[in-house]
Amino acid sequence: MTHDRIVYKIENAETPSSIEENSVDLITVAQAVHWFDCDKFNTQVKRVLKPNGVIDVWAYGNPTINKGLDSIIKDFHDNIVGEFWLPENKLIDKEYSTIPFPFEELKTPEFFIKKQVTLSETLGRLRSWSATQKYIDKYNVNPVDILSQKFQDYWQDPEKQKEMTWKLILKVGKIVSC
Repeated sequence: MTHDRIVYKIENAETPSSIEENSVDLITVAQAVHWFDCDKFNTQVKRVLKPNGVIDVWAYGNPTINKGLDSIIKDFHDNIVGEFWLPENKLIDKEYSTIPFPFEELKTPEFFIKKQVTLSETLGRLRSWSATQKYIDKYNVNPVDILSQKFQDYWQDPEKQKEMTWKLILKVGKIVSC
């Protein structure tokens, strides 16, 4: 759905673009800023953002379900497939606290994504992780299959849905005035 007062553009994040200087009210980046060359990206943000314009970057962290399943997911993330996470992925684990963000940071409320999921959907999400795929490539075995029994012990009824929650990692800022 579009709005006639909004101009939608997709541009390269790190190089000069067709966007005019000081012409943008809002820049958003979802689940991607950790892959950017931050110095180049921030240079472009400063070039195109209007005075009082806002930069908003976000990602979501590891899912949580309940105490027992959360400890299994954390162990899987940190220890079983942990060696396969790239440094850029680890910026999300640090909730973007270490990314270069040369903007006046604005305080935001906490937001969460919540979804009802089955056991099968949950295991599918863990299978989709890039680190899981790298594990499979290296060891020729799917580590999620090993988790399946542990999850079933906590889940009990595999068709029953449980609420999965992701904390939204959010950094919002504006150009620092001189």
